[in-house]
Amino acid sequence: MHALAVPIRNAEMIHFFPFRLDPVNQSLSKCMPDGEIRTLAVGPRPFEMLQHLIYNHGRLVTHEELLGAVWPNQWVQPEVLKSHIKSIRSVLDDDAREPRYVETHRGRGYRFIAALDAPDSDAAPQGSSIRRPANLVGRESEFAQLREYFGQASSGTPQIVFVPGEIGSGKSALVDQFIDTLATSNAQTAIGHCLDGYADVEPYYPVLTLLTQLSRGEHAGAVRQELATLAPSWARHIPGLVANPHASHTGAAISARPVLREIQALLERLTLDCPIVLVLEDAHSADHSTIDWIAATASQAHRARHTRLMLIVTYRPEDACVADHPIGALHQDLAIRALCRDVPLNALKDDDVRTYLQMRAPNDPPEHLDRLARFIAERSGGNASFMVAMLNEVLQTRDDARPISVRRAPHDGEFPTHVPPLIARVIERRIARLGDLPQRVLEAASLTGDTFEAESAARAAGIAIETVEDVCEALCRQGCFIARVERSRSSDPCDVHAYQFRHVLYRQVCYERQSPIRRERMTQRIAQTADETVRPRVGLGETVAVTTSTHRLRPAASRSRA
Repeated sequence: MHALAVPIRNAEMIHFFPFRLDPVNQSLSKCMPDGEIRTLAVGPRPFEMLQHLIYNHGRLVTHEELLGAVWPNQWVQPEVLKSHIKSIRSVLDDDAREPRYVETHRGRGYRFIAALDAPDSDAAPQGSSIRRPANLVGRESEFAQLREYFGQASSGTPQIVFVPGEIGSGKSALVDQFIDTLATSNAQTAIGHCLDGYADVEPYYPVLTLLTQLSRGEHAGAVRQELATLAPSWARHIPGLVANPHASHTGAAISARPVLREIQALLERLTLDCPIVLVLEDAHSADHSTIDWIAATASQAHRARHTRLMLIVTYRPEDACVADHPIGALHQDLAIRALCRDVPLNALKDDDVRTYLQMRAPNDPPEHLDRLARFIAERSGGNASFMVAMLNEVLQTRDDARPISVRRAPHDGEFPTHVPPLIARVIERRIARLGDLPQRVLEAASLTGDTFEAESAARAAGIAIETVEDVCEALCRQGCFIARVERSRSSDPCDVHAYQFRHVLYRQVCYERQSPIRRERMTQRIAQTADETVRPRVGLGETVAVTTSTHRLRPAASRSRA
């Protein structure tokens, strides 16, 4: 990285690894190890302070200068700077004693010391999204759908598009790529992120973010004028549009129905001049007021046939189901009434995984890539983020002269089977959100194999089989961790359902979060009810070889099927 030798233009995207500050959209993002761009929650004042420090990188910014820049024409206690600097350091994971980004000069001020990357020569224009460095694979059909729906919206048929998918499936990457392609069109674009844990803090937060971006984009003058005329309730809550400079845009919360009519009238008016594409990311974390806005927009779009609007909503169905969030029910309701479009993101195919590996390692022998592709496809289950993280684990040994598809392979020819730390933390957080009983069931099931029967998990956990089946069925309905295995129908009343972990890595994390003693105790419970006398081995790579008591209850004819 090289520090910039020229002043930063206010509209430039600012890069300081692994962070990106977007002055136009007033957002701070972090590039995660797996390539995901994660938007960070930063308050308005800390953001302005960080932006001012970056604009003056390498130079001491005094307390007085910082107060004047962030709170012009206002008197503020100087002590407030300390709390906001602490907030900035928390977001950047910076240490005041050994700073990497913000250096404190005691009693004088602060200095931004991190090196800045040179701005991209093809940086996204104002109002567009942050570019993703990784190429997309396996999403050509979904991308074509978005382009088709945009064409319909541009012709005056408004489109409400839902993009559901599990964590790491590539929802944001797909939408970002699509938004980037609109840079050469006359469309206005804006992206609002629903932040986890922020729903109860500020109603309509992501919607206000969308309007703020539009008011600072290419058509800023027209947007601001129409905001003041048609949507004054919203204008009062957008920074920079408040008539009284001493007033705060964080005053009373926006009230309900009148403002919904205001924003619908505003969008109808703005789309007369050009198409507008709005993106609402992670709607499973949206506040209920924002959900009401989505519903109202969909209903209005059905009636206002000449509004050139496209609203894209991404969310995780399993997270919405676990949290009993209304976005899932709204999506289903709109779909039944034909008021929305669906672009679901399913698992990547094996050929998609190989295509991605070919892009990352074009000089590797085909037979080596095939071997690695099969391994990653099986382990990742077609999850894009899991795939990238697993390949990055192999790429860590950059000094190895061998092809990447054979690096770090042990002498027995197998690839390392540990879960990459980033993936492990993500999965662990998701498991921790479940109740104690589902966690116990998943942990017990992890001992019996990638596919398991409810009875074997019940024996291991010491729980009634009916309870285990109820838990497994609930997890299947929610799309969490496991899915039911379809088998041929049987008239056997003792037959039980079989289930399968959705990803091998899910099972592995459930397995490894248990102590060895606990795993040993549960496998003994399984063995005690087995027809086979072979003692089960507790290594993760080996399925417990037992036949549960269910088989004793089945007649011989059905036993062979099992």
